Amino acid sequence: NAWVLSKQQWESQTRGNNTTKGRWIKMNLRKQQGDLLNIWPAFADVVIFMVLILTFFFSFQFLRTASKLLVENDQQKMRKIFEENFKGEIRNKTITIDEDGNLQRFKFADRILFDTGEAEIKEQGKDILKKVRDILKQNTHLYERIQIEGHTDDVPINNENFNSNWQLSSVRATEVVEFFAPEENESAETYTNK
Repeated sequence: NAWVLSKQQWESQTRGNNTTKGRWIKMNLRKQQGDLLNIWPAFADVVIFMVLILTFFFSFQFLRTASKLLVENDQQKMRKIFEENFKGEIRNKTITIDEDGNLQRFKFADRILFDTGEAEIKEQGKDILKKVRDILKQNTHLYERIQIEGHTDDVPINNENFNSNWQLSSVRATEVVEFFAPEENESAETYTNK
């Protein structure tokens, strides 16, 4: 639907009649503008789609950052509780506290809990683990779960009780778990955030 007129048609249309000339120019401009305006719906769709993608991305980032801040806040609260209850042990590094993302580690030097090559918890270790057990039971809202890992001596073990350091490590971890849940009606579920 092109609006093309020959020179003769133009002159015959516009000779002596200014209103016809003006009308034709307006109509021609409207036709050209109408062709240009047809891209706006497609452009608007693209812009809306981009805005939705950016909104989703920023919302996801916000939730991730908020979650991380909540975890860090809970970790700081638990750290403060441990620092208040174990000042001496933390000062002399028999207990250390590390944070790594969502994970918070409380490390106990083996000399505090166990004698070399043994898996039975020492009396001093039992006193410390009782305090830890009480702290954990009172603050289940500050953690999601507890993972207990056994560590071993740096001296290779091979005796009548343990064939390897790995076996000693496993038995030590089991001893600590059983210390935390000594009664049959008490289980590891006691320490989970419900």
